[in-house]
Amino acid sequence: MKRTLVRLGLAALVSSALFGCGSGGGDGIDGKDGAPAGPVVTVPVTIPGTNVATLAAAEWADLKVDTTNSQITAVTINSPPEVTFTLLDASGNAITGLDKVTSKSATATVASYPNVAFSIAKLVPGTAGSPSKWVSYIVTTVPSTTTASTLGRPTTDNTGTLTYVGNGVYKYKFYRDIKLIKGQVDAFTDTATAKKADLGDLTYDPNLTHRVTIQISGNAPGTGSNTANGVTVVTGVPMKDPANIVFDFVPATGKAVPLGRDIAKTENCNECHAKLNALGFHGGSRNETRYCVVCHTD
Repeated sequence: MKRTLVRLGLAALVSSALFGCGSGGGDGIDGKDGAPAGPVVTVPVTIPGTNVATLAAAEWADLKVDTTNSQITAVTINSPPEVTFTLLDASGNAITGLDKVTSKSATATVASYPNVAFSIAKLVPGTAGSPSKWVSYIVTTVPSTTTASTLGRPTTDNTGTLTYVGNGVYKYKFYRDIKLIKGQVDAFTDTATAKKADLGDLTYDPNLTHRVTIQISGNAPGTGSNTANGVTVVTGVPMKDPANIVFDFVPATGKAVPLGRDIAKTENCNECHAKLNALGFHGGSRNETRYCVVCHTD
């Protein structure tokens, strides 16, 4: 009986403590409402820049592109293809100023960007047991003041429009409209060094895998023929470690696809060619086999 009374007494004390029973208890004062939450503000991060237009020749020669984080992020083909890409150096700095480095010779109709080059090709599936193959769209020449555009061989495009967006991001619109290439080539006449039949079916097919490539290379601005008028004043100082960027995608979906069809891997080629500064028969500017196949087509 005593134990029961003790338990009841303890229960009453706990209840009084928890709920404020008795004449001394009372409600506390309500706190003030907090201020309504405002919009989340994102402060843009500005990446330090390496301006190639103002680098000394020796600094350009030693410039290294971070080929892991420098990449093509989007390609649209509404008329001429437009490529969005990011360029960073080995220190994580944005590579800027490439859009300011241009050259236009006395006979050129448009200026070029001497330190960048682009290409685009489609992968045509194999039939009847034949292998798939790349077909380059960049097979016409750029007209000059003395020569009209003619049939050419697979090459690169660097006479379009290059625009710097910021934080290492560029946009490049091709000079050539790949949707019109087939009609242009059909109207040309074969030459001694270029024949239409050798170039494959140039019909634009947005449902096929396409490959866009970028080459960062060449002489330092102001050296060799990399001058405003294309005239060499001092000996060229080339970039020692040129960079190639490769991007495979399907235009109809805009989605990237895994890089594939590696008949010969770069590292295998470089077992010999590395002694000549990597695939050195091209002077080192093109050092990725995935890039080589875009021009070295059937």
